[in-house]
Amino acid sequence: MPGQIVFAIVVTTATPHGLNNGDVISVNESLSPLTDGTFLITTIDSASFSYICKGNVPNLTSVLDGTLTTLYGGGIFDNAHIPGGNTGALNSWAATSDGAALSRVDVVTTNPHGLYPGTPILISAPSGGSINGSFLIDRVTTPNSFSFMTQHQIPVGAISTIGIGLFCKPEGYVEHRPFDGGVILTTGNNVCGTQTLRQTRRYFRYQSGKSITFSTGTKFTPSFDISYIASSSTAIGSNAITIRVLQDHNLQAGATIKIEGIETVGAYNPYNGLFTISSAPDSNTIIVQKTFTSTISAIDQCVVKPHHHIKETAESKNCTSTKNCSDACMH
Repeated sequence: MPGQIVFAIVVTTATPHGLNNGDVISVNESLSPLTDGTFLITTIDSASFSYICKGNVPNLTSVLDGTLTTLYGGGIFDNAHIPGGNTGALNSWAATSDGAALSRVDVVTTNPHGLYPGTPILISAPSGGSINGSFLIDRVTTPNSFSFMTQHQIPVGAISTIGIGLFCKPEGYVEHRPFDGGVILTTGNNVCGTQTLRQTRRYFRYQSGKSITFSTGTKFTPSFDISYIASSSTAIGSNAITIRVLQDHNLQAGATIKIEGIETVGAYNPYNGLFTISSAPDSNTIIVQKTFTSTISAIDQCVVKPHHHIKETAESKNCTSTKNCSDACMH
């Protein structure tokens, strides 16, 4: 029904996809940050499959962004199962539900899991399993236990985990920028220990007596293209400034940013300078607070121009995105 909230995304391919139940896909540049990332799939037929996204997406809504959305299929490495073991011989682990409307699941592993709060995980249960899909760890009580919330009710008590895989879920991606020669490299979150690796060349040929010279630059204070910036009012006093950027910012409340290049019609310009993020409603939006010392005109309340950019400053401690140095100025 229109307006109904769903979590399952159905993908239809023009040619047979060749994937099997439990295979992994990586989705980038869809229309919703909730449908981007790494997911386990359930096959429907040779040209369609489904996966469980990260949150509520309105029913009957396409998240395909023209030719920008990319989807890659893959599998799971041997011994990636957190308790150890490979498919067909996975080591055991235990899960228990509290039975609430939005159930909390407590997990106990046979060996230290090494995970932290905020770590995304994948659980590869059979189709229809009560804990099949993507989840986010929010509590780590001991080296061998953690818990997460689900978006539905699971009957109270023990959950069968026989033959079910438990994996860390990567959120990182590498985005090439052919128009300026740069590369955006990001972990996609800021959990301790997370990493994204990129091999610049497909292979390096070895020849006796030869050497390889390689140089690069990395900018740890990434810049973002601003598509929209507006204040909550035109009056003197405290105002919220909402900023939307084209790239996924991976920022959290408390990070320090620098805005530059904003021009206003009036003499008073409250938009440029250093700010502390007060909230981050989604992966492309941040909100900062600013005390206006003068009124601004209605035309300056919403400023949308193509060449503004925002930088995360070196003072911010939760930087999770880096760019090639050629991306320093994105005009």
